Amino acid sequence: MISVNLRRRPATGFTLIELLVVIAIIAILASILFPVFAQAREKARQTACLSNMKQIGLAMNMYAQDSDETYPPGRYRFNNNDAWTWDHYIGPYAQKSGAVVYGQGNNPYLFCPSDTTVRNGTSNPRSYAIPMSGVANADMAWKGETYSGSNNEFYITEGRALAEFQAPASTILVAEAPLRDNRIGNNTDFRVISPGPVPGNSVSTQSRDLPGNKPLHSGGWNYAFADGHAKWFRPEQTVRTAGLTYSTSFLNANRFNCYGDNVRPCGMWTLDPND
Repeated sequence: MISVNLRRRPATGFTLIELLVVIAIIAILASILFPVFAQAREKARQTACLSNMKQIGLAMNMYAQDSDETYPPGRYRFNNNDAWTWDHYIGPYAQKSGAVVYGQGNNPYLFCPSDTTVRNGTSNPRSYAIPMSGVANADMAWKGETYSGSNNEFYITEGRALAEFQAPASTILVAEAPLRDNRIGNNTDFRVISPGPVPGNSVSTQSRDLPGNKPLHSGGWNYAFADGHAKWFRPEQTVRTAGLTYSTSFLNANRFNCYGDNVRPCGMWTLDPND
């Protein structure tokens, strides 16, 4: 006779408590790892942006070598209906794809992958701008804008000569500027002023003071310098020089570009190596 064991085998599944413990552990691990993954993705975008800025800085210097050791104009407007900005002048020296007509091509080195600002208009975004002042003799990498013609229909922001840079490694050539009007082919937001915002400035001026606000990369911005290198800095690192005491009357050695307050002291936004 065949005997049959009718006893039930014990259950081997998870109990409710065990399942809840496993879910809790997974949730804790996810809360720890997801920010790490996000930081890693942002670090990759920061590195890509840094590579763009290095390419722009090198293209600026290549242009200078072909142009009597002088940087390209920041902007040159003529006939009151057309203008070229710095990114047009360096185009032949940098990576470029798409149409060859200025403002109608896709210039990947001009776009930071962390830039999510919605642009006005349909042109491709431009994430970078040159630092300059509106004052013609300001101690910055580009001269102030000058005007000519009977109705000021011609104006130019001239680039400075290499010989004027006393400290190339700490002189900013290009800064990040994810502004609504900063796009390829548009000459409105081709520049930024030194970090801000400065209290009392108009909204349009504060937008150009943007390198001091909402940094794109882990609390900082990428910058390209006159010696060809590019580096990440926190905004406060670009407006302070170690070992110096800044006061409300502080001026650099050339007596330029220090605005009489502690909001925008000189730092590396000027040419002088000791400011």
